Amino acid sequence: MLYATGFLAPDPLLFLQLGHQRLMAASDLELGRARRSARVHRVLSWSAYAREIGRQGRRATVARVIQRVLAEHHVTRITVPGSFPLGLARELTRGGVRLLTEAGPFWPQRAVKRVDEVRAIVVALRAAEAGIEAGIAALRTCRVGQDGFLRRAGQRFTAEELRAVVNTAVLARGAVPAHTICACGDQAVDPHEGGHGPLRAHVPIVIDVFPRAEATGYFADITRTVVRGHASDHVRRIYAVVSQALDAALASARPGRSGAAVHARVHEHFERCGFTTGEVRGRMQGFIHGTGHGVGLEIHEAPAISSRQPSQRLRRGQLIALEPGLYYLGVGGVRIEDLAVVTRVGCRRLTRLPRLLEI
Repeated sequence: MLYATGFLAPDPLLFLQLGHQRLMAASDLELGRARRSARVHRVLSWSAYAREIGRQGRRATVARVIQRVLAEHHVTRITVPGSFPLGLARELTRGGVRLLTEAGPFWPQRAVKRVDEVRAIVVALRAAEAGIEAGIAALRTCRVGQDGFLRRAGQRFTAEELRAVVNTAVLARGAVPAHTICACGDQAVDPHEGGHGPLRAHVPIVIDVFPRAEATGYFADITRTVVRGHASDHVRRIYAVVSQALDAALASARPGRSGAAVHARVHEHFERCGFTTGEVRGRMQGFIHGTGHGVGLEIHEAPAISSRQPSQRLRRGQLIALEPGLYYLGVGGVRIEDLAVVTRVGCRRLTRLPRLLEI
């Protein structure tokens, strides 16, 4: 809806496109703002329809409001996204509306970003980078305790405290963080583990930040892996190989190339360097996820940089997050992630934050 109308609202709204005419119905709470800023031809009052239904002694459900708007515009058949709510679809069908579903993205052109969209994502990216910089600065102030844990102000420094430092810096730059990952050691072998408890020295800490810009609604995504103290030779080797994999992905991404081909290049690089993927002690270890994904008004958008959708090919103007990683129990996780935009001849890295391991 934000892509279709340019309007960000917390309350339900109705968007209807009739040929080239774009209509929207919003509640009285949002009506004035919608009429000023929504990119539509006409904004209708949802509340007015609801009041009219109420005067007829009926409850103004979402389906009844939609039916009233459709009837007013002589519409009996509509196309909805595949994710349209089943209960609402059934109620509309009972009311005489015929529903067709659209396979795939409802607005496939979203995958290619306009110049203003790239700018909006970069704003969110700079906020994310500021968050990681603040987290690294906090880790640098930590003392390595004799028990092997990081200590700050005399107390063990925890993943929760690190996350608070990162998120505070992101918020200060106008972006909203959610589910920020600060995972240490074996916790990071599960790539979506948020991290908890005291942080250890000399062990990889994965910091993954994917905030949404408050002003525009666009996301960014960045990951860095750091060690406070001294990394083992094995961790240094893993880090170097993951960094090389990211460079290989950046070099491979170009218009016309499939995301599956970029992913295969990264996978082959890991195998060639001796880092295999498979189940160990009941858990998948190694390179256990895709190489990347598109980023925009959702944190995961087309295109997929993985083996799951081999027919998807990169297009100029797409914005992609590339995030190779290796994960082994007893070592931890190492993931490095940059954002890039696909250009006419390749891709241009948007991330400015340097890669560093030991801090």
